[in-house]
Amino acid sequence: MIEARKTAHAGLEAKNRFVSGLSHEFRTPIHALMALPRLLKEQANRPELTDLVEASELAGEQLLSLVDSALDLSGIDSGTVDVRTNPFPLAKTCMTACDAMNLRTAARRIDLQLDSRL
Repeated sequence: MIEARKTAHAGLEAKNRFVSGLSHEFRTPIHALMALPRLLKEQANRPELTDLVEASELAGEQLLSLVDSALDLSGIDSGTVDVRTNPFPLAKTCMTACDAMNLRTAARRIDLQLDSRL
């Protein structure tokens, strides 16, 4: 039983190192991709590109958030991250999620709307 526990713990540590390393490797290209929409926004002369640039920017931010979450999970497993609860703007978070999905839903002719009256 002790040997099985040691093996499980070693496996968990190996997984955490892998996730942490992979997450860090993802961050560099994500930051590069996130810079492109900012450059386009500064140089775009065509207003019709604004929505596409903003959608690209939002997608990069969400991807970075996912990588950060993977790092957080890895840290929680290894005991190096403190978990805290903080208030956050739920309505804004929901709007951001809907905005991120609008291009995909519009392409499929799905009308996605958020009822913010609640």
